[in-house]
Amino acid sequence: MEDDAAGNFYTVLSGALRLLKLRPDGRRRITGFVLPGEFIGPSTSKTHTCNAEALTDASLCCFAIPNFGRIAKENPEMDGQLPAMTNTSLSLA
Repeated sequence: MEDDAAGNFYTVLSGALRLLKLRPDGRRRITGFVLPGEFIGPSTSKTHTCNAEALTDASLCCFAIPNFGRIAKENPEMDGQLPAMTNTSLSLA
């Protein structure tokens, strides 16, 4: 949830998620979608910047943020996705 402490990041194993921000008037602003193989949560912020809602039955794998660098080094395919995630986040912002 938006503004919750960001101690973990996640990869979607199956299903689909919608990323959104809640507006003060109660409306929701959709900021993106996350599909299997994509990551959510890694950032320099101490809190999550948006909400994630499952659009279908979904399963995720959870990783502790302090382990992020080590996990990326041990999994080159993941390390290659990090620049793409950053570019997507910047575009959405």
